[in-house]
Amino acid sequence: MHAFAECSLHHVCMSCCYVSPEQAYLRCIAFAEFMLVAAQGSTFGIPGVEKYSHPLRDIHDANAIRNNLIANWSKANTPTRSSPERERLLSVIVVGGGPTGVEFAGELCDFINKDLRRLDPERAAEMKVTLIEAQQVLGTFDAPLREYAANKLNKQGVHLVQGMVKELTADEAHLSNGDVLPYGLAVWSTGVGPTSFTTGLPFAKTARGRIAVDGEMRVLQHIDPEKAQGTEVQKPSDVKMDVEEHDTGHGKEKYQQVDSCWALGDCSANMELPLPALAQVAEQQGKYLAKAFNKLAKDPSAKIEPFNYKHMGSMASIGGNDALIQLGEQGKSHISMKGLKSYIAWRSAYLTRLGNAQNRFYVIVNWLTTRVFGRDMSRW
Repeated sequence: MHAFAECSLHHVCMSCCYVSPEQAYLRCIAFAEFMLVAAQGSTFGIPGVEKYSHPLRDIHDANAIRNNLIANWSKANTPTRSSPERERLLSVIVVGGGPTGVEFAGELCDFINKDLRRLDPERAAEMKVTLIEAQQVLGTFDAPLREYAANKLNKQGVHLVQGMVKELTADEAHLSNGDVLPYGLAVWSTGVGPTSFTTGLPFAKTARGRIAVDGEMRVLQHIDPEKAQGTEVQKPSDVKMDVEEHDTGHGKEKYQQVDSCWALGDCSANMELPLPALAQVAEQQGKYLAKAFNKLAKDPSAKIEPFNYKHMGSMASIGGNDALIQLGEQGKSHISMKGLKSYIAWRSAYLTRLGNAQNRFYVIVNWLTTRVFGRDMSRW
């Protein structure tokens, strides 16, 4: 079984994708079994997003965001800078009110209030952080927790704006309601969506452009591709996240399994029971497929039980020493927590995901030194 990173998959596979159109795509490059894992931040085809905003996915994005903040801070301190331009440079907009966007906005305000304020109180007071969300902030949490989070964010200085961004320019965000928000830094955190690679594959897709799979995570394709032509997402900009992905009447007779090909994580979904693009979903699917492959290796005719997802709950830090925790499945009896005890539990859970004792030790030391001495301000 072979798994590739997104870029390798694109460059290796696309060059031979159409060598033999009458055969299953992945057989064109002579591998017997494949597992597809590919997704990217979703821009929904909104003009200017890819060019002017920063995604928030990995360390490279984090470094770019920090460098942009430092550069804007330096520009704003230029004596000849006009007040409107200074205000724009010191404005940060965060698009997306999910856990990632909320945690970033809350942590940034905590940094401004505790560290930047010591460096330059007057300039730090001019910093403005705006969180833009089309629906509800932390929409996967219960209403009392959402309200608690909104109040805490407001107290920290996060401005909450409900609306949809329709265009980003170099220095302004245009909302669908006509509002225009000047900014110096835009962070895009609206979740993940399909890549040009996955949408270009000749497989069945869900209404949101994800690769369609069955209950065993096997990739599906149309029995009659000509009938499906032009009815599905062909590129990421075609994706509409406000459409219903759940489709119980899609008709199983229209699809067939692609031999020796599975898909998991954010790039795929079962149309009968689509799951959210969460790390715990991908983790459980990975463990499920590992067991399935081991079972099939011993007995190719073995029966594989369908994948069954168990939602473990949700956590989100909201800045300062505060966090939200909701354990259990939505719609069922579950545990909700907030405040300092949730923050301690959130950090403890974070430590368990770091892989080894050395990483845990480094992170604990960093937390302790930050608590005692504050964050590193040497680059500011």
